[in-house]
Amino acid sequence: MKRRRFLKVVAVAFSTLLIQGVLPSVAEAYGRRTARRTARRTTRRVARRRLYTLPAGYTTVAAAGVTYYVVDGVRYTRQMEGGNVVYVEVPQ
Repeated sequence: MKRRRFLKVVAVAFSTLLIQGVLPSVAEAYGRRTARRTARRTTRRVARRRLYTLPAGYTTVAAAGVTYYVVDGVRYTRQMEGGNVVYVEVPQ
């Protein structure tokens, strides 16, 4: 009998929140947070594109003390990764 009463209280509380419009806003906030997280993860993936060697015809540009290697309009910086040199794409 106690379990049935508990379920009834939970159902009443849920329906009250639903009627007052609290639950949809919670769901919307959760959806926005998930979308933000996905966008951030996607940005990290895009920023991690790398080359292990530069193709012929690249140009070198120095700006603010950083050397950039430009290949087909895409800028790369030189970094060390596990003892190897890699060229990581710089987001525009």
